[in-house]
Amino acid sequence: MKFIHNALVIICCALLIWGCSVGNDGNANMTITGKVVDNLGNPLSGVTVTIYNAKNTNEIDQIRSEAQGVGFDNYEKLMFNTSFQNSIGTGKTNSSGEFNIGINSTSDKLNLKLFKQNYGQNWFAGLKGSELGNLICLEDSVLHDDTFLNNFFVQDTLVFKQNKLYEVLSNETVNFSVSGSGVIIFEEGSKIILGNNSAITFQAKSLLINGTTNNPVVFVSSSTIPWEKVEFNLSGDQVLINGLSCVNANQGVIFSKKPTTPNITINNSLFDNLNGGLQLLTQNNFTFSENIISNCNEGLQLSSGIDSSRIDSNILIDSNNPLRIEGQGFNEGIGQRPVYSSISNNYFKSSLTSIDAVTVDLKITDNTINNCEIGMNFDNGCRGFIANNIIESVGNTSINIKQGSYPWGRYDSKFYSINGGFSNNNFDRPINSTNSFINDDMTNVNAENNYWYTTNFDTLESIIKHDIDFGFENPKGEVIFTPYKTFEIPNIGAK
Repeated sequence: MKFIHNALVIICCALLIWGCSVGNDGNANMTITGKVVDNLGNPLSGVTVTIYNAKNTNEIDQIRSEAQGVGFDNYEKLMFNTSFQNSIGTGKTNSSGEFNIGINSTSDKLNLKLFKQNYGQNWFAGLKGSELGNLICLEDSVLHDDTFLNNFFVQDTLVFKQNKLYEVLSNETVNFSVSGSGVIIFEEGSKIILGNNSAITFQAKSLLINGTTNNPVVFVSSSTIPWEKVEFNLSGDQVLINGLSCVNANQGVIFSKKPTTPNITINNSLFDNLNGGLQLLTQNNFTFSENIISNCNEGLQLSSGIDSSRIDSNILIDSNNPLRIEGQGFNEGIGQRPVYSSISNNYFKSSLTSIDAVTVDLKITDNTINNCEIGMNFDNGCRGFIANNIIESVGNTSINIKQGSYPWGRYDSKFYSINGGFSNNNFDRPINSTNSFINDDMTNVNAENNYWYTTNFDTLESIIKHDIDFGFENPKGEVIFTPYKTFEIPNIGAK
């Protein structure tokens, strides 16, 4: 591998000075001052310093005040800026390396970008007045090799060095193949800056991403135009990811089947403004715990045979379809039994369909879903236990059960008797529809002991669409909703 080294470390000694006056718009006037020096302490002039408000902190902070067990501490240090955010101030360092930038902001957390030609882009996220000290900008190395046409072959171990910045140029795809033991390691603080429409693919056995919330591993775009994808084709059974921040992509981050990659664990990581989200294709024993997915079209996508997986204590916010989980069903005729995956203690906010499940066995417990069109969608043969959840501020319906047709066959849903059901949930009345619960499948559903924000039997019957509500010639399964709670159930949802 040939690296083009700029060999630069910048130390930004920034002090945050809060102004005393208040502008007409109610924002406090603030002045950001600091100094940029190189690794020898020499001042650097002509460095562009751009300041942004930290993203989404108020909304996520509110969620964490309600449910302290979701997300993770210091999450704002992973929230690097995206193309949809405007700067609140910019300036350049003078001949002494100093800058002085006035801004209007009510946020106590700021993001900072330093840029100078040939030095690369250096981002700092979640800065507070008490935390601004010596900030180190990383060396940059271009992932490019004219001889091998961006195809790198590595024996045994590929390491992205601690506190090192790597760049992928615009419209390039860089391919890594790691043979032998086949281990990819991202050390703490390593960052990849991806150019417009660029991509990276990895062929290996194992993956270790060793970031922290104070010094994350980062995949971030170099401009307002998103990068395309980072794809891992892994054949081993060890994938441990911690402290990863992925920002501003088209397809997003993909784990492809080869043929399967079991035992993927992702903790304390952020996936922000990814159109395609985080995609896992044909994996099992997957663990996704204490992460944040935000501002994505598709969020976490688990496709084609997810079994024995655990999704818990995450925040999934401002995403159209934050969680889709897809199985393949099983054949009871030959003795196969359901293998349940768990979705527990997550907080979903501002989505179209919060949980979209297809042909999969699930235990969905202790989640809060706030401000959605559809709370949970179950399609083509799902079964499981749905309990102790809150679905509130619903546009269309809290629960939608239907039977589609997929290449692996057509299955009936089973939320009855030993196969599961819906119990001890608070299902809010929809705003734009009359249906809180829809059963568009042929099988009956057990939905006893839930609270529906009404105590009137006739009203409750009118907001549950089932049985002959679909017509006498084509009735569907019945929803058994009595007995039902006559008061809002306390102490449920995400905690």
